[in-house]
Amino acid sequence: KPPNAPGSDLNIFMSEAVEYETKGSSVEGNFAEIPIAEPIEPTSGAPAEPEEGNIKAESEPGSADGEIDAKANELKQVYLSLNHLSTGGVVQKGHHVSGVEVSDPQTSKSLTSSYTTYAVTVQPNLEDVKFVRRRYSDFVWLRKWLTEGFPGIFIPPLPPKSIFNKMRADFIEERRQGLQEFMKRLISRQQFLIHSLPFQLFISKHSNTFEKTKREVEKTIIGQSPLEIATMYQTLFPKMSGSKVKASEPKNTPQYLNVSSADEKMVRLKDYLTSCGTQVQVLYEAATQIASKWNDIVSNSSKVTGSFKSLSKVENGYAQRPAPPRMDVVGKFSSWAGTIEQKPNQWMTITSRVFKKEKLDIDAMLDVVNKWESIQKRRAKAKDKVSRYASASELTAKNKAAKQKDEENLKAINALYDMVTKIIFNTEIVHYWNNRTRNFNHEVHKFFKKQLKISAQLAEVWSEQKQA
Repeated sequence: KPPNAPGSDLNIFMSEAVEYETKGSSVEGNFAEIPIAEPIEPTSGAPAEPEEGNIKAESEPGSADGEIDAKANELKQVYLSLNHLSTGGVVQKGHHVSGVEVSDPQTSKSLTSSYTTYAVTVQPNLEDVKFVRRRYSDFVWLRKWLTEGFPGIFIPPLPPKSIFNKMRADFIEERRQGLQEFMKRLISRQQFLIHSLPFQLFISKHSNTFEKTKREVEKTIIGQSPLEIATMYQTLFPKMSGSKVKASEPKNTPQYLNVSSADEKMVRLKDYLTSCGTQVQVLYEAATQIASKWNDIVSNSSKVTGSFKSLSKVENGYAQRPAPPRMDVVGKFSSWAGTIEQKPNQWMTITSRVFKKEKLDIDAMLDVVNKWESIQKRRAKAKDKVSRYASASELTAKNKAAKQKDEENLKAINALYDMVTKIIFNTEIVHYWNNRTRNFNHEVHKFFKKQLKISAQLAEVWSEQKQA
């Protein structure tokens, strides 16, 4: 069946996911998420980073400060989770961020190249750093190492790279907006991402120190063992894990979430995302062509109006012209031309805000699936290595030690595989789906309203002409 057909795997997949979410089985760490088109603005008066053990208690219900205290309590839960993480890990208690702004693009030139930097400011402000300047490649670094450090977590996409026109003012502004959206989506996702080493380094160190320290962060992330990542996830997602390293299935878990069927479900998910990516790319290209054609129409509409004016002038200047005169349509075609001027921009808006963004999100979700596949391959390799010991007639002391080590490694990889699988199906695919659907519905609704308005204006133009 087609992916969106009634009774298809995708609809069953998503209905079960939503059912699981609505039964109250959402996990800790999955805080409020936002539509792409409506990012959360910086919160004024957001709670500053509390000292350990000095977090404000929740106020009585009905308190005038209830909203502020709710934010403080949310922050408290974040820090309680962080306090249980091992020191020296990828996530540590750092500067909590409730708002971010990417602004003030500045272009610099060297003998060999030109590049643009952007000011990144966070709220609440850091004590020692008012803002930092970052290049596009620095944002690429941030996303890469968040993806590496948190396999299975959806990291929002960046605006695409460009070889041409990257020094044009309109492109720089478009990129700034894309980077702003990336940062706002990032801080509205899992709160532990804010307290990760890559993010904290990105927002807090000026260029020289940032460049020197990046390698240390990379080494920490590369050095994580499967057991360390699995244990980190069990701390951050306690409702998905039991007391042991290998997580048990939570209650009310739909059949499709069971780890035993995860391989097949992941194959279906990847096929679905790949097919969607192909179709969305076609939509993007077609909508871009429509916008281009509307540009041509608008350009030629002014020529039509101008030609009618010239024709009217010529005919009115001819003294021996016969009666009756030609109907005066200059004003009506002029009104028509003015009305359709909005068309190209409207089509470019829906192209950029819907199809382009959706394609980027699909690619970002495929990154999540690809990280899962790398863990799956690592798991299969470890299982194969352990299974070889069964065929040995007798093991030496050295082989027994190697077997024990390999079995422990397999157990750790299994724990990571289990946790990443549950995180993807329980939270990440639901986040991706809801975010995409909200954005599509919001933008298409606005597009429809604009088309109705233009249609009404055009109907008025032509109806007046009929009465003339």
